[in-house]
Amino acid sequence: MDTPQLDEASQPLAQAWQQCLLLAGPAAAALLHAVAADAPPTLAQRFYEVLLQDTRARRFLSHEQVKQRLQPAMQRWLAQLLTTDADGIAATVAAQRVIGDVHARVGIPVDLVARGARVLKHELFV
Repeated sequence: MDTPQLDEASQPLAQAWQQCLLLAGPAAAALLHAVAADAPPTLAQRFYEVLLQDTRARRFLSHEQVKQRLQPAMQRWLAQLLTTDADGIAATVAAQRVIGDVHARVGIPVDLVARGARVLKHELFV
């Protein structure tokens, strides 16, 4: 598989991510791989459970859409984020850009994206 060419804005993100991985070391990577083996279904379920309670978020979501498409996609995304190694950073950053573009194109407010991130972080820490 070819490594994607990142645009100028994405290159510093990829470099910072690589530095974080180097600083974190193999024990942290092993922990994240263990989390990725079990947590994505629970994290995705909780994420959509919280967002479907929000009136504004429900304008962008339906229970059927979440069940059939979004929840499985969230699980794959979480597993990718948690297990990306140095060789996969460029592909993951490129995928993140696509996800961000899609959210922007359909008009998802930034505060809902941030709220979703807070839900995921909270669930990872408890």
